[in-house]
Amino acid sequence: MDHSTNANVFSASPPRFTIQKFVGELKVIDSGVLHCESSKPIRFLIDDFELVFNFINNDAISTQKIETKAENNPGLKLKLTLMNFNNPLGSGLLDPVQVVFYKGREIYVSFFTIVVEGNRQFNYSILSN
Repeated sequence: MDHSTNANVFSASPPRFTIQKFVGELKVIDSGVLHCESSKPIRFLIDDFELVFNFINNDAISTQKIETKAENNPGLKLKLTLMNFNNPLGSGLLDPVQVVFYKGREIYVSFFTIVVEGNRQFNYSILSN
């Protein structure tokens, strides 16, 4: 049996697809799951914009709280300090929240984090208009 004619069929590259993801009208720039020690910061770099998630347990307050701090030296940096986001059942911001206007676009984040035995699972989406 001569397979030479079939060889061309199987050696061709499969077609490539372009996939875009949206939440409502917002385009997903990046999404994923990260694992780390529960107190380690998580950093994202989007060109020269840095987004930092810091995690702090504060027994003085009984609720969760988010504090923000913006810096502009040398690039743009936004620090989000997440207090008491240590629930083993999970907690976070599921609806995308705008965090910065950068390079003419609104940048949004949503996240959900779970802490079990000192380890954090951080589910995130970074979106844009």
